[in-house]
Amino acid sequence: MLVLLRTHDFRRRISTGTDLLVDYGGETKNDSAVRETIAGSLGGIVEACCLQPVDVIKTRLQLDRSGSYKGIIHCGATVIRTEGVRALWKGLTPFATHLTLKYALRMGSNAVLQSAFKDPKTGNVSPHGRVLAGFGAGVIEALVIVTPFEAFYTRSRFSVFPLARQLKATSSH
Repeated sequence: MLVLLRTHDFRRRISTGTDLLVDYGGETKNDSAVRETIAGSLGGIVEACCLQPVDVIKTRLQLDRSGSYKGIIHCGATVIRTEGVRALWKGLTPFATHLTLKYALRMGSNAVLQSAFKDPKTGNVSPHGRVLAGFGAGVIEALVIVTPFEAFYTRSRFSVFPLARQLKATSSH
């Protein structure tokens, strides 16, 4: 899906197979929230694609109790040599889903909350309103996406990796 937004001339073109051109005289609360949600989703996908190789290498280093890897570069090179370059993006789907939902919710809820804090006469949001909107969006994101995902992620890591289970057992004694 190609999204091209031009807010200066209040024109928006969204291409989803067929072109749709919408003119409007001003931005409504829903238009801003949709735009911000889409931007957050795309940002989450890009971040996940960039960070996944780092996360794979970090996880391999954390679970390497035999000392097979000499460092970050050696670990990455070994993964590429033995499993191929695509192995650096193992587990991308759940990570990308998490970040996409997280940023979509944060950006969309921030836009909705900022519109709620707009001055009805001027249409501007005060600095206090921006802080409250950002805080509210962060709380919503933490409660709805981050906390449940992190709980699931931690439980699944301990149930999948025998070494992680063993570490958990020895650390609780």
